[in-house]
Amino acid sequence: GAAHEELQQSRIRIDSLSAQLSQLQKQ
Repeated sequence: GAAHEELQQSRIRIDSLSAQLSQLQKQ
């Protein structure tokens, strides 16, 4: 349903955000 789709999108968003964070911390 729509809720499941939203959950997946926010999970993807969190994934990319944490990837950016770890890249920032490496510098």
